[in-house]
Amino acid sequence: MLNSTREVIALMRILIVLIYILFIFTTGSAQTTEKQRQNWTFHFMNTVVQQGHSSFNPPYSGIKSLSSESETQITVRNTWFMGKRLGKNTSVYINPELAGGSGLSGVAGIAGFPNGEAFRVGSGSPKVYMARAFVRHQILL
Repeated sequence: MLNSTREVIALMRILIVLIYILFIFTTGSAQTTEKQRQNWTFHFMNTVVQQGHSSFNPPYSGIKSLSSESETQITVRNTWFMGKRLGKNTSVYINPELAGGSGLSGVAGIAGFPNGEAFRVGSGSPKVYMARAFVRHQILL
């Protein structure tokens, strides 16, 4: 479970500001040409899954069963993908992510079916991590 929606929003704001600062410093000035803008790529994806159920009376239950008590859970995943062309055949890319949350009943007992995002998140508290960072250099034959 997320500690706080405010935590998620604060982390998102920090990352957006860092991305903006990176963009400003690497382009050199606010008056960039169209060609300089084409040297950048930026993509953002936000996935939020909220689900819940009311209480019910199950015919059987166990430690891995869906809880019969009323519950609501949420998972959040934000992905940024940024790249910059460094030369004719060379580019650098980074892919930071923010993820947190939990599925219903800890998604135990039904193979994670209720929330396909929950098993990817890995932590109830929102965490920022670097999913990928790489340099691509094309060798043209």
